Amino acid sequence: MPIKFCKYKIKGANSPKVKKLLLFAIAEVILVMLGILLALEVDNWKESKKMINAEKTILTGLHNDLSQNLSKIKSIIRRDSFRVAGNQKIIALLKDPHSTYQSKFDTLFGQILAYDVFFSQRLTYESIDNNGIMVIRNDQLRTKTAYLYDYILKELEQQGNSSKQLLAMQSAAVLTRYLETGNNVGSRFPNDFQRLKKSRNS
Repeated sequence: MPIKFCKYKIKGANSPKVKKLLLFAIAEVILVMLGILLALEVDNWKESKKMINAEKTILTGLHNDLSQNLSKIKSIIRRDSFRVAGNQKIIALLKDPHSTYQSKFDTLFGQILAYDVFFSQRLTYESIDNNGIMVIRNDQLRTKTAYLYDYILKELEQQGNSSKQLLAMQSAAVLTRYLETGNNVGSRFPNDFQRLKKSRNS
């Protein structure tokens, strides 16, 4: 039963739907950031006016926020990939009839329930949303910015976070039956490694 869950954990953490959403979010963030940079360059060619300066402030804030969001998403992908690789090692270990448990595996077992959630940096967007997004004069950039924040990043927060939380909740009861908390932070070890291996085939 734990192994069936481990397989489910791997599929959930690296499911095509969530992975596609993450990659799509990265592409959308990059496109909007490029649009912002282009808009800022265009403004540099024009006469400085109060409205233009306000727009430049907003665009600069959006660009900074999106840079943070992009960094967060990439970091989550890296850590999720590391955990998936760890779960695959656990599965291989439990499949091997000749394997014996070693303390170096404590960290791998400790990461089974670990996951990261994503919350977007949206301070600048919410400020322009309240004051009117029309401050962004470029129609295409304005539309893409609203679509990115109101749909893509919200969907990533809701769908990506809830799927990870659900996996952790579903697995907690099963895993706590077979795993004990280790001496180090974030480590676990099987209370009976051979019983855990046998349960895989039952």
